[in-house]
Amino acid sequence: QAETEHYRRGRDTTTKTGGALYWMMNDVWPAPSWSSIEYGGRRKMLHYAAKRFYAPISLSSFCEPSVKSCKSVVISVNSDNLTAVSCRLSVSFIRWRDGVETVHRGYNLTVQAQGAATLHINDTEFAAALLAAGCSNTSACFMTGRLTDSSKGGNIAPDVYQWLSDWNTAQLQHTALALSTRPSAHISDSVEVTVSSSSMSPNVMVHCSEPTDFGWFSDNAFTLRPGENVTVTYTPRKGPLGIGTHTPCRSAASFYAVSVNGLSSVRP
Repeated sequence: QAETEHYRRGRDTTTKTGGALYWMMNDVWPAPSWSSIEYGGRRKMLHYAAKRFYAPISLSSFCEPSVKSCKSVVISVNSDNLTAVSCRLSVSFIRWRDGVETVHRGYNLTVQAQGAATLHINDTEFAAALLAAGCSNTSACFMTGRLTDSSKGGNIAPDVYQWLSDWNTAQLQHTALALSTRPSAHISDSVEVTVSSSSMSPNVMVHCSEPTDFGWFSDNAFTLRPGENVTVTYTPRKGPLGIGTHTPCRSAASFYAVSVNGLSSVRP
């Protein structure tokens, strides 16, 4: 992700790079590997993240000089569109301890066709934003950015989450994840899985625990705020020949969720 985002930001530099491809997408036999799709078809965290960092219009960011000593933040908007995009970038700071969000400010940007726009939140502005959010240091909160269409409104890119410290020093609270399910009203033979969290939970990953089910989630690996519900659709799918009789994941007991700082009570 970091490397691809770096190359996409190259549109706004003299290098004129536009992105990257990664190796490899899928495994052809069962093995631990760097693929984004397991043997049998299950999608790993990378595959869901790739949908975001390869989005036609995407946000990316990084700390300067590094995430271990974050003093300022660079945010980039990258577009594959064939026409210019007028947009508004809203930047907020969110506390780890309670999920309270403080809106920092909005920036009006124009991104040229197949181009990029770069915003630098310098050290003075960054320090003031932390203080306004009630964050005594970078371990107390993280930053998020949202891109909307200037004229029509609505999100036009996946939100970006910038961690301001390593998670082993961040003030992450222990969390408990809860799951519920119901049949999908839109996709036959699919189920809607709703996930909630008691605390801020980064990179929540929902899994099907049935070993013979190789289905797909509509989305995964998302960040949850306390008390927030996120619903994704799961479509069961048979696996490779010889794997056994297919038992699809449908009930809440068939799923479990894991985050960096906690997990659901239903788990294998």
